[in-house]
Amino acid sequence: MLGKTKSTVNAQFVRQAAVTALLIAIYRLGLHVPLPFVNEAALADFFRRFGGPQISILTLDVMPYISAYILVEICSLFIPPLKRLRNGDYSGRRYLKRIALALALVLATVQGLGIVRSLGNLRLINDASVFNVSNTHEYALVVAVLVAGTFFLVGIAELISKYGIGNGISMILFAALCGRFSKDFRGTLRYYNETGPGIYLFSLIILFLIGFLIIAMLRSKKSVPARHRLLGEPVHHFELNSCPSGRVAITFAFSIVMLPATFANFLDTRVELVKIFTPGTIAYYIVLGLFVFLVSYLFAWLFLRPKTRIKKMSERGWEFVEGNQAIQNRLMRRALIYNLPWALLLCVLAVLPQLLISRFNAPFYIGGSLVYLAIAIGLDIIERYAMQRRSQSGSLVKIAEFHDVYDAAMVRNHVESEGIPALVQGFHHRCLLYFFGPYIDIALMVPQTDVETSKNLIKTYYNGLGLLKP
Repeated sequence: MLGKTKSTVNAQFVRQAAVTALLIAIYRLGLHVPLPFVNEAALADFFRRFGGPQISILTLDVMPYISAYILVEICSLFIPPLKRLRNGDYSGRRYLKRIALALALVLATVQGLGIVRSLGNLRLINDASVFNVSNTHEYALVVAVLVAGTFFLVGIAELISKYGIGNGISMILFAALCGRFSKDFRGTLRYYNETGPGIYLFSLIILFLIGFLIIAMLRSKKSVPARHRLLGEPVHHFELNSCPSGRVAITFAFSIVMLPATFANFLDTRVELVKIFTPGTIAYYIVLGLFVFLVSYLFAWLFLRPKTRIKKMSERGWEFVEGNQAIQNRLMRRALIYNLPWALLLCVLAVLPQLLISRFNAPFYIGGSLVYLAIAIGLDIIERYAMQRRSQSGSLVKIAEFHDVYDAAMVRNHVESEGIPALVQGFHHRCLLYFFGPYIDIALMVPQTDVETSKNLIKTYYNGLGLLKP
């Protein structure tokens, strides 16, 4: 009987993996389908000589949707109607998603118009055009194809999330980054004889070391005791993780540090102070590391917001053992302490790749988005496989959706404390993005046989937080 159960679980996991692989393959094939009315041979020759991205029906990728969702999330902080939807239940979040899709349509159309206009103005050496449209209808058709490509990928992502393994948007982004890395890596092989195998081996060792540290941080956590009005004894469902600021601090720090040099170049001035913000100098690396450290701590506080979090938990019937004021200070202290190793790691990851390339001629960029995403997806898949082996039926059902890492972890821990296997799909990727990853929903999944028990638990102790509506 045991062997039969394992076989069923493994077979289901293989089917889900096959669905994911098929949908990713469709995405990769779509990247090679050319746009209508484009002289493909001429365009390929132009990009071969001068460089540039591949132009296809999926050129816009999912970036308009991601940008739109982040803009909607930012607006929801200041616009009262959107704020109510953001702080509401699952149906409110779904409405925000519809708004993001509408905004994505606008952004994709604007970007599509820009691409078509650029192609129309592109001329080869012999003054030949790479884009041959004869009327406005054909022009509009090409823009429509580009916009449809974005929504086609959003649809594929939804199918992966529902029938495959992992979060669909994460998988699409991962496939895109893998494609770019593969292309860049093949480009470095032409210099293999000059650099030798040593630098490749050294780069891979650094890469694996970085990966190990990120995994250790993502999996490290510390619980804080709390009690519910319906429970007698304190429980340890609420937890703080060891990467409370995510990885976006690096992006923001880069933008801040590059502002002075950008303005100086734009205004064509030669201010001596700007030199410390010029990439490649020791002063630049010091300033960049300092800003990464400070922004990391700022985000750690913003994402946790102890006072607001205590208030929300109180509304659901939860209170910390030490009392509100004492625990508010304690949560902040703990978050700052736990964030220290992560903030230092982010400083290293911000500076190290550039140093390796400039000083040691590393053959590829180490520590970029691909590393984080590969780790997040890998952990997701491993946890899903382990859960399906533990589950008697092997069939997982999504019962709730969260957009807050702390809420998702607390509900998962509570469900598991009742002996029910629980998976929070997309959790690790969202831990790297927090507020800036609204397009990555955290899906709570439980075995089919435990659906009703899990739903009742969430209704009783969390006011139905995130539960899907029928």
